[in-house]
Order: sequence, then structure tokens, then C-alpha cells
Amino acid sequence: VQTLVLGAFLYLLTANRPADGAAPAAPVDLFFDLNPLVMVSTWLASHTLEGISLLGLLALLVTLVFGRVFCGWFCPFGTVHNAVASLRNQFRRVVKRTEEYSRWQRAKYYVCIALLVMTALGAQWVGVLDPFALLYRSVSLTVLPAADIAVSAAANGIFLADPHLGPVHLRDLTEPFYRWWQERVTATELRVFSGTGAVFLIFTAALLLNLVRNRFWCRYVCPLGGMLGLVAVRPLLRLTSDPDACNSCHKCTLACPAAAQPEKPGEWLATECFGCWNCVASCSNQGLDFKWIPPAKKTSTGRVDLGKRRSLAAAVGGVATLSLMRITPQANAKTFNHILIRPPGARPEPEFLQRCIKCGLCMQTCPSGGLQPTWAEAGLEGLWSPVLVPAIGWCEFECHACGQVLSLIHI
Repeated sequence: VQTLVLGAFLYLLTANRPADGAAPAAPVDLFFDLNPLVMVSTWLASHTLEGISLLGLLALLVTLVFGRVFCGWFCPFGTVHNAVASLRNQFRRVVKRTEEYSRWQRAKYYVCIALLVMTALGAQWVGVLDPFALLYRSVSLTVLPAADIAVSAAANGIFLADPHLGPVHLRDLTEPFYRWWQERVTATELRVFSGTGAVFLIFTAALLLNLVRNRFWCRYVCPLGGMLGLVAVRPLLRLTSDPDACNSCHKCTLACPAAAQPEKPGEWLATECFGCWNCVASCSNQGLDFKWIPPAKKTSTGRVDLGKRRSLAAAVGGVATLSLMRITPQANAKTFNHILIRPPGARPEPEFLQRCIKCGLCMQTCPSGGLQPTWAEAGLEGLWSPVLVPAIGWCEFECHACGQVLSLIHI
């Protein structure tokens, strides 16, 4: 399931590069429509929603029933983290160690609270840390252009050198792949983006942190995981354990990527569990199982204590961060940055920033590559939002692709 979901995510990403500048036929923003964090933050910031964005309620409903299976099964960024952790275990001879629950895992809830407070005050900064927006922005602005350059350089080099493997011309093997790549993936001229070094570094750091802890980002940082964890306090499908069958082998602890405490009867943390069932599969005594529990029936489970003071401190931190973002003349409309040319048809700057989640969809679909991510042009609040750079690519008069790829929010 994880592989299929990641494949669908990458397919929709490449489908967002039409050759003729028309709006893509595929629902390229489907994953953002299904994202409840984007749905809630957009409503808090702009007080408007498109009907399709209510698909985010489906994810919340699934979480109420099954727990955080959205993180464990359907999040493409979580799949990438799983792949990196799996490679670590395959190529490094490391001794597996038990990873007990850490109080630092509460950080993702505080990050979620701070971001939602900021959006309620009009600053849409959720997209900077949202896993879907982060993955899409990272792949479309850094990984895919780098892959374009690598494939083109390799194919051109082989074509010019024309190496032989006996009677076989190697370019006869590479040219069909190169044509497929140009027609199906690249679709247009090579698109490169400026100021994406920080995007790549954050993406790389998030993946490398799996060398420290399995799914580090999901357990400690992810605001979407924090939101779903708050919803999954008491799901209908819960882990049950048989104390008599437990021999304290801790195999379930080694298999758990979320440190949800499956080894402690009565202290399993539903808010942390990804619903992967690894703990059930690892128990040789069949002492663990997921069972349907009626909502009214109370079972002994663990609980993550966020603390009223710490939650209030997170909210105050969101207000303080927003204040720091808006102390510049640009943020208070005291000056006009002539370089900051927004996509055609964009709303006034404050309304634009309330809706833009910095995902990179509009930049990816721009046929000329003229839409680029901002760095300092729009201040910290507008980080990685789109700006038109005519020196890089012009704006086609009859092209409306950038305004049509987002059905979730009209920016």
C-alpha cells in the first residue's frame, strides 16, 4: 500500500508538467485535498474553503476509527522515511536497540499548536513543515531538476561516445529511455529553480535523521502527525495484550517504529501508533492483537500528557514567531518590492499569503519555468511562495495553468 501511494504521488507530480501549458488533466492536488492539516489551516487563515477540500474530513474519520493509519499507510513522506530506515538496517551492521517512548515526542503536538495559532492570526506557515507540501516542494524543486540534468548528461554522453558492448550499440538501449523520460517526465524544457539550497538541506536532514531514530520526523516534528495524534486518542481499533503470554522478549519494541509502548500491557499509546501491525507480527507467542473496542468501553491505555502550561507556551510561541515575521517594512506594506511579481490573477499580498501553502504546485506547472520560489523578497512569512522572474521565463498570455492546479484554495 505504501509503495502504491508513493507511486501515485510521484505520478501526479510528473503529471503536473504539461507540455502545452494547459492545466493538467489529472487531479494533481489530490493529496493536498486529503490533508486535514491543510484544510484546517486554510480555513483558519482565510475563512474560506473549496468543497473538494472537505476530503480532509475523510482522513479524520479514518483516524477516529483506525488510529494514525494515515501516517503508517498513506503518507508518501512516511514511506520515504521507512525506505531510508530499511536501507540503514540492510547496509549497516548495527545492533538493534529498544527505543522507549521519549517525552520529546510531544514536540510535534506543540509544533502543530503553534502553527495553527499562527494561521488563525492570518499567517499560513503550515506548508513549511507539512509533510505533503515539504515532499512535493523538495522533489519538484530539487530532486526532479537534478534527475533531469543527470539523465540528459548521461544520455547525451552515451550518444556522442557511442560505446559498444560487442555488436550492441549502448545508445540503442539508452535512447528509448531518454525519449520516454523527455515525453513522460520532463515534458518541457529543463526547469531549474533558484534559492533551493535550503529546501534540499531540510529534505536531506529529515531523511538522515532516520539514522538517529526510525521515522524521526514523524515522531518528533511532523505537525500533521501531531494533529492526527490528537484525534486518535481513543480509536475503535485498539491494541490488546495478554500479560500471561508475554515473556519480556521485547521483539515488539524492536519492531515498533513509533515507540508506542506495545511491550507495556495497558500503556500502549494510541496517539503514537502508526497502525503498522509490526508488533503483532513480531510476537511469537501471539500475545498482541488489534481488536474492535466500543467507544463507550474504557480500556487501559497509555496517555500522552501535553500539559496545559506547555500547550499555552506553544501557543504563545506561535504568536511570538508571527510578531517577528511582521516587524519588517515589507510585512506592514510600508514599502513595495518591485521584484515581487506574483502569479497572474493573484489576490492582494495579505490574502495571497493567507492561502499559499508553499507547496510548489504552481511552479512545477509553469511551462516556461518563470515561477520561482522566494527567499527574502517577501519576508519570512512569504518564504518559498511563488514569484514571477521574467529573466528566467516569461508569462504566456493564454496560459492559466498556475491558477488552475489548486482546487483546494484560490490564491
